[in-house]
Amino acid sequence: MASKDSPIDAFVEWTTSKNSEHLFYSYEPWDGPDGPSPRHTPGGSKFQKSCQMSTKYMRMSVAANQDGKSYDRAIEAVIMMTGELPYSLRVPAGVDTGVVRTLSRANIIRWGRRDKTSKKILDHNWEATKDGTWDCGNIIGVGVYPIQKICKERGQQVWICTYKQARDDVWVELFQKLIPEHCLDKKQGTDGYSKSEFIFYLLDGRSIRLKTYDQGWERVEAFKAWHIILDEEPPDRKYYTGCVLHAYTLSFSFTPLRGMSWVYTDLYESWKNGSQDIDIFQATKYDSPYAIVSEVERQERLLKGWEREPKIYGRFAAQEGKPYYDWEFCKKYISDYIPNHKLATIFPRETCRRVDEAVRSRMNVKVLQERGTETGVWEIYEDPIPGEAYWMTADCGRGSDDPEQAQDFSVSYIFRRPRHDKSENPEWPICVACLRSSELTENFAWLSLYGAILYNCASIIVETKGEDGSAYFVELREYPFWFKMTLVNDKSKKTTERIGFDTNARTRTPLFNKLRKYINAHEEKSHIPHYDLLIEMSKIVWRKGRPDHPEGGTSDCTVSYCLGLWMWEEAPYQIHDNSKRVKERFDDVDYSNFLLTEKQKRETKPVLGTSRGMDTRRRESLCQQNGNNHQSPRNHPRVTGQLPIQTLKRSGIF
Repeated sequence: MASKDSPIDAFVEWTTSKNSEHLFYSYEPWDGPDGPSPRHTPGGSKFQKSCQMSTKYMRMSVAANQDGKSYDRAIEAVIMMTGELPYSLRVPAGVDTGVVRTLSRANIIRWGRRDKTSKKILDHNWEATKDGTWDCGNIIGVGVYPIQKICKERGQQVWICTYKQARDDVWVELFQKLIPEHCLDKKQGTDGYSKSEFIFYLLDGRSIRLKTYDQGWERVEAFKAWHIILDEEPPDRKYYTGCVLHAYTLSFSFTPLRGMSWVYTDLYESWKNGSQDIDIFQATKYDSPYAIVSEVERQERLLKGWEREPKIYGRFAAQEGKPYYDWEFCKKYISDYIPNHKLATIFPRETCRRVDEAVRSRMNVKVLQERGTETGVWEIYEDPIPGEAYWMTADCGRGSDDPEQAQDFSVSYIFRRPRHDKSENPEWPICVACLRSSELTENFAWLSLYGAILYNCASIIVETKGEDGSAYFVELREYPFWFKMTLVNDKSKKTTERIGFDTNARTRTPLFNKLRKYINAHEEKSHIPHYDLLIEMSKIVWRKGRPDHPEGGTSDCTVSYCLGLWMWEEAPYQIHDNSKRVKERFDDVDYSNFLLTEKQKRETKPVLGTSRGMDTRRRESLCQQNGNNHQSPRNHPRVTGQLPIQTLKRSGIF
């Protein structure tokens, strides 16, 4: 083997001006330098050089913007289809090829101007006069490219899957520069390229084909390609699964702009857990030897915190799109969070078969040392105060008897009015308790009801328009203290009053804006005691014309908390100490006369926007519980009779 310090004589035949200056043959991949975090990865980041040497089934380049991800993948596509190799990939690492580097701005920035006599680096001034006394040194080997990755089959293909704009603006021009002219089959297309089909025709029937995501995932279902390159994250995961089934090997290059998407959960975490099929190579913008540090620093100063993570450091951020709430404030809230609560379950002292019995009953509070497997555990930040007015929110998710099967969570917060002293901001309510549960909606309704009763029969505000919100309301419809929303008919201009909050296109953004207003008023300290809410609201993004959770995320805590702020600002007249009103509300009603007959109990009509009757939901819930041998969290049998809502209205409860 040749010495690392001496050039190889056999390379003389390569040093024609045609090849030594060609972008493909003069390519030298790089890995990141050893350096302190966050600019660099301690020990050095593995990137282009390591990716070229990897033989894993899937090779992922996750890096900052304009870090050379696409360029490196294009080089490998040409290698696989032509068998040609850049000089740096023909010899072991560190070997001097004797091929002089071209004098270009990029090479001067990376390698510097070197004195031809002393070989010392003069500077990195790319504007210096080319007087023949200096050059950029010789191309140095980085390792021999794995020969098993080069295709030997006639008629094989490499596919580049990307977005239409990237195909037209980047990839077509890139391959026109990188593919050696003598490797093109000029008998096909126009000198070896089809403008209509975006295909580069190579010798032996091989080709490089450019496909776009907007053509649909079906475009990768027909042929099994030698290699497929996914450029940036495809909008549909089906595109990725189609590629897995139709490629001998796969590579993926992207900047993680979509946050914690399926790529993170399905691929990145799998790699971190030691997957034998995936290699991931990462680099920051500071790692690139072609980067000018002062320019990168300026870019970083001009970007928001949530933008820096993917665009400068090539890391997965916790959200996709633009954060809806001030990301810097949310980040500070999370770092400053100090737990200040006790865990407890709340349940009635006596068995309760109806809501009125629960309201009349006294509540027990059982303090827990840890949450354990309990699903009905409250976080209590402040004990109830006699005579205080409280209100409770509820956002219902699609829960399950098995917490691991729950699609999302149901969340309730209990608020009180602020005190008029220096210890509390008089303009904003105080959150005193929280329940976050994966229980079925019908079970969650009762768990939250017990909390509302404990806090002086707090008024309840819940979205009753959707299926789960409707199920929550119907389960507790005997409860007398509900938030009522006034709606105006667009055509008749008549006003109507309905129980519960109506979330629609006109009210959703104003609802989320309540929390934005709260955040802007609490720059120093959030006074939000619930950690899950702090994490969740930092991930809320503006998506599809409205504030929403990112893909795979939730907004249960955010919506529930915003409902509490809404009631405080828009309906403070509905906030009362209801404990004094309980006796007069229930004493005049004879509930024994209102139990439904067997015929009346079959309630199958859609209720308040639900797509199926409430008894259907209840039967499914019971079957699910019986099948899982799971006991309801209530300490009493399920409700066997419900009061007709019309009867309750006539009785003065509503």
